[in-house]
Amino acid sequence: ALAESATAANVEATLSTLDQLGKEHPREQVAVALARARALYVVRDYARAEIAYDAAAALPSGFAAEAAYHAARAAERSDQEADALVRYATVASHYPNNPWAERAAFHRAALLLTTGRFADAAQAYTAYLSRFGKTKATAAARYGHALALLSSGKAKEARKLFAALREEAGKRSQEASMRHLEGLAAFRAGDAEGDQEQRHWDQCGGPEERVGFGGKHAGRGGENLNPGSGVFLLSKGRDGEKMRDLPHEENAEEDEARGVE
Repeated sequence: ALAESATAANVEATLSTLDQLGKEHPREQVAVALARARALYVVRDYARAEIAYDAAAALPSGFAAEAAYHAARAAERSDQEADALVRYATVASHYPNNPWAERAAFHRAALLLTTGRFADAAQAYTAYLSRFGKTKATAAARYGHALALLSSGKAKEARKLFAALREEAGKRSQEASMRHLEGLAAFRAGDAEGDQEQRHWDQCGGPEERVGFGGKHAGRGGENLNPGSGVFLLSKGRDGEKMRDLPHEENAEEDEARGVE
């Protein structure tokens, strides 16, 4: 509770209080270390939170995987993408039977996608879906996989995945988004159906292709995924396609309960 109440104005006082508690209760050093890291994360001091989570992960406890995962999240949020990718991979491999391994594997694939490493992202999503089967993030992973394939030049494979997602869509907006992406994939694969879809989109959408995904800090919304929310655009230009982030609400499962975006 103390960590969750931290603000930019009181975080140093909060850390001092936690340090004092640690001295008074030496057996609670793991809980105190995690609370210190959480307080820094709550106030978005991600660089210090990463260090604090590393310190918590180094302590002998059953919380090492959780602390290591949150250190990776902090690294990603402080724009240390390369560090975050390594950290996610480490959590997924060092704690194979821990639930945090699944989350780390998902976020690694999502980060590869949103940083433009499309072929690597496609492989990461394939590995994730094969390893973990059905999870709360399965729908998001399948969608990310389809986008990664489309963006890495495997349009025919992507089209099949978008078609499956369209058939399973629970809302009209989702079905429409998947239908457009299916048509876009067909167009890129050289199919006549895709050519018709692309002409329609060019008339309505201008020079950009709205392809929506979970953004730089992708969430794991699972079945509540709204793939039509359009949280990034692939912009057409002389240098090819480039990804632009749009605002995206952070992971509901991990952060709404904690009040963090």
